[in-house]
Amino acid sequence: MQAPDAKARQEKQTQMMHGGVTERPTIARLPAGEIEAAVVAQVRALLRQPEMVAGPGGRRAPRRRR
Repeated sequence: MQAPDAKARQEKQTQMMHGGVTERPTIARLPAGEIEAAVVAQVRALLRQPEMVAGPGGRRAPRRRR
């Protein structure tokens, strides 16, 4: 006799093999390029805001030497 979890898993695998399961994944899949473009756009927008570039008290942060 199989454990309940094993039996349920086997039934689901059988349904998948025979096209019986039509469920969609719970998480939408997006191409990596689209995600990267969205993140880069948001970071650029943040860096255009003066308060993000200025240091505490509204003063500009000192430049780092290379």
